[in-house]
Amino acid sequence: MPVIITRIFFKNFFSLGVVQVINSLLQLVVIPFVISRIGIVQFGVIAVAQVVVNYLATFTDYHFNQSSTKTVSLNVADTDLLSSLFSKVYIIKSLLITVALIVLLLLYFLLPFVRENFVVYILAYVYVIGYALQPIWFLQGVEKMQWIAAASLASRIIFVVLILLFINNSGDSWQYLFFMGMGLFFSGVTSIFFVYKKFNLSWRWPALNEILIEIKAGWHITASNISMNIMQYGNLFILRIFTNDFTAGYFSVAERVFFTMKYALSIFSQAVFPGVCRAASQSKRVLFRFFKKFFTPFFALVIVGCTLVWVIAPQVLSFFINDANPESIFILRMLCIILPVICLNLPPALVLLAYEKNKTYAAVFTAGLLVNILANVILSSAFESVGTVIAIFITELFITGLLWLFLKRVLIADSSKTKKGFHP
Repeated sequence: MPVIITRIFFKNFFSLGVVQVINSLLQLVVIPFVISRIGIVQFGVIAVAQVVVNYLATFTDYHFNQSSTKTVSLNVADTDLLSSLFSKVYIIKSLLITVALIVLLLLYFLLPFVRENFVVYILAYVYVIGYALQPIWFLQGVEKMQWIAAASLASRIIFVVLILLFINNSGDSWQYLFFMGMGLFFSGVTSIFFVYKKFNLSWRWPALNEILIEIKAGWHITASNISMNIMQYGNLFILRIFTNDFTAGYFSVAERVFFTMKYALSIFSQAVFPGVCRAASQSKRVLFRFFKKFFTPFFALVIVGCTLVWVIAPQVLSFFINDANPESIFILRMLCIILPVICLNLPPALVLLAYEKNKTYAAVFTAGLLVNILANVILSSAFESVGTVIAIFITELFITGLLWLFLKRVLIADSSKTKKGFHP
């Protein structure tokens, strides 16, 4: 059994990893091309718009990539249950897509820079729909990561081809997120059809109370996901409030290099989460061995990769922009220091989810969000982009420490219950 688990993990990890490398290379081609055509100011506009649609996309994802993935992984052979779950998830996603559109319309009235570029934002909404359609939660549960990888690659190739064909000047900046959304929309529809046929699913209309129960049950994880999303993308959003599109554009370039590196952490989480759920259902000893086997070498690779990028930061940035300044180099190097700190929070975060400590998980990231917003408002208003990156560092240190503290308490409490069970 351990050999099979190891083989599945590496198959899933490298399936996603190889495609992510290809996606990253495609991004390396597209971003310099886009900046050369539309300019750094317009790139700042679409970077901030992308933050907004990422928030909305995360909301439509709700808690399905965690709780529904676990349900699928533990009931792979139950076609009736999977059919009911699949139908229920997409009905709820349809409702969430509508709510997200209403939120976007409200932002038109609340934020001047959204109103000034509303064509960009409304066309970018296709990204929210495309993201919501992705059946990643299902494919992750059945551990068919190569299919996720194929869908991701297909959407990115469509995006790149459209960008290279149609973006010519600053007036075409609206096309960037629209084309990205179209790629996701196409891959989402295709993936749903594929999953539906491959696993012999059938449509089941859930009762209203089932939908309400699902929405209520998922709120804690959703709040955590939104908090993490705001912490990841909100830094640029808050920076834009206190500065301008020019500063946001430069910060966004360094941040996108960081996000490309950070994808490795997301891939690792997706690949190991089903295994973490199974290990947690057996014993803490099995769980510890699981992380020792998979997380330790992964963390070492993260350290090596971050060190390399720290050294060649000037060369990396000069690939994207001709006039990379000392401030942007400092930002990228600081982000290289932050990434291992984020990596260290993966084990406690995944274990809390596996033990269904959703309220604890939500509390940690809600607290982290408050720290992030406060630090950003104070530091970015005073020091602009340098203050923003310092705020990110403070936030990630806080979250990682709090996750490990709560995990320790959860494990101690679990041990106490076990002992009481053996000694009545």
